[in-house]
Amino acid sequence: MNEPLLTTRRLDTPVTPASFDDKTRSVKVIAATERPILRHDPEYDIFINMISLVSGVRLPPSGQVPLLDSHNWTSVSSVLGSVRNFEVRDQMLVCDVFFSGTADGREAAQKVREGHLTDFSVSFEWVLKDSYVIPEGKTENVNGQTVPGPTRIIKVWYLLELSITPIGANEDAKPVFSPEPQQERRQIADILFFTFTAYILIFFLLKAIF
Repeated sequence: MNEPLLTTRRLDTPVTPASFDDKTRSVKVIAATERPILRHDPEYDIFINMISLVSGVRLPPSGQVPLLDSHNWTSVSSVLGSVRNFEVRDQMLVCDVFFSGTADGREAAQKVREGHLTDFSVSFEWVLKDSYVIPEGKTENVNGQTVPGPTRIIKVWYLLELSITPIGANEDAKPVFSPEPQQERRQIADILFFTFTAYILIFFLLKAIF
């Protein structure tokens, strides 16, 4: 059975993302991780955990997918923006979500900025030949995590879209709330600068007193 199989999974968070950019109406999002998700297995007709390896993601030639409202593929009005600048970081698929300037796009962006909408979910296709099952009673180390069977490991998958949803399926798919590494480095540099300056002032103050 090598027909494409459609799967969705989600990821969430409770506060305003530090990565939200008001000027571009964009936010950095963790679109997918390797957290096991309970799904119906088409080969064995049972529900088992599935893990899609982040390294196995395949993007469209454009490098961009649509941002949809709750996986609604039936209308162009459900397109709230676009998703691009994908990057794999530590078994996470990170991307930039850009909201459209339409009324619906701006409303969704506002709800994300205010922390009311926190869940994102991917839709992707995969085929059985690009996966395997860890049998029940067995365990396997998958990128540093011990995975018990039965679990299906999806080695290659084709990203179709990213949706913003009220409630998703993957607890890790969420906007990025910590500062970017470059921003963190700037913050550390500022702290060191002001600390050093304070020490110099204290040194000269003590020297003047004594």
